[in-house]
Amino acid sequence: MEPGVTYSPSAPSEPKKSPPLSPKLVMGVVAGLILLVIFGAYGIRYFKKPNPVVETQVLATPTTGTYFIQTTPTPIEKNPGWKTYVDPTNVFSVQYPPEYNLSKYSESSFNGIQLDYLKPASSASASAQITLKLIYLEHSAKTAKQFAQDQVALEKNATLDGLTVNIKGEWGRGKIIFMEQDGTVYRLSSVIAAPLNFIPTYEGIVNKIFASFTILNPDDRGK
Repeated sequence: MEPGVTYSPSAPSEPKKSPPLSPKLVMGVVAGLILLVIFGAYGIRYFKKPNPVVETQVLATPTTGTYFIQTTPTPIEKNPGWKTYVDPTNVFSVQYPPEYNLSKYSESSFNGIQLDYLKPASSASASAQITLKLIYLEHSAKTAKQFAQDQVALEKNATLDGLTVNIKGEWGRGKIIFMEQDGTVYRLSSVIAAPLNFIPTYEGIVNKIFASFTILNPDDRGK
C-alpha cells in the first residue's frame, strides 16, 4: 500500500442481464417443436406398417401333380368380375365366371360343388358344355396318390402325371387333380365337351378356376 493512498473495497459488479426473449422468437420455437413432433409421428407410422394378413393356398403343379403350400397377401383378387364361393364349413373357396351355374354336389362320401356352363351352338361357333366338380373328403383313409391311381384304372385313354389324371376322348378333354392336406383329400375335375379347336380356350378358363381354388385355415373348419 502506498503511503497517503487510501483504498476502499470495491463493490462486486452485478452480472449482466440477458435481454428478454421476444414473443415472436418464443412462438417460432414452439411452432418448430410442434412440427417436429407431427413429422416424427408420421414417420413412425409410415415405416412401421403392419404386416399384411396372409392366406394359405394349396396348388397342384401342372407337371408333377404334387402339391405345395403358397402364402399370398389377402384379399386375393385373381379374376375381377368373377363370383366367389366359400364353403359353408370354411373348407375351401373358389372363384368362377358369373355365367357358370353353381350347385351342391356329393359323390362317394366326397362333398363340394359342381359348376356347369352350356354354350348353345350359333352360326359363328359350335356348342360346348363344361362341367367342373370341386369336392373333398375329410379324414380320408386313402391318400391322394391312391385315389389318382384308382381313377386311372377306371378311365379309358387316361394318363397319370403325378397326382393329375388327364383324359382324352372323342367328346373332348377331361382332367382330375388330386390334392391332400391334414388328412383331407381334394378332387378337382373338369370335363370339356367341345370341338377340339375350341378346347384350348375353355381349358384356359378351367385352369383359372382351378388356380383360384384356396384351402382355408383348418382352425376355422365347421364355424
